Amino acid sequence: MVERLAAAGHDLVVYARRAEAAADLTRLGVRHTNELAQAAGGADVLLLCVFSDEQLAGIADRWPPACLTAPCSHPT
Repeated sequence: MVERLAAAGHDLVVYARRAEAAADLTRLGVRHTNELAQAAGGADVLLLCVFSDEQLAGIADRWPPACLTAPCSHPT
């Protein structure tokens, strides 16, 4: 998803938890951060992609309930 948004010219700041992900983002020319607040600051749209209930639980307490919507799942 990030590759497509970057290729379309969107200004992105991506929260990267893993060093490998940050390196991939750098190769794409995408700004990345280790801080959720920096990724969300000034954003018109905020997308969160988590891959397990554990990951969701690890970030859910950092956001007001109104910011979280019903989860959806799709194959990529």
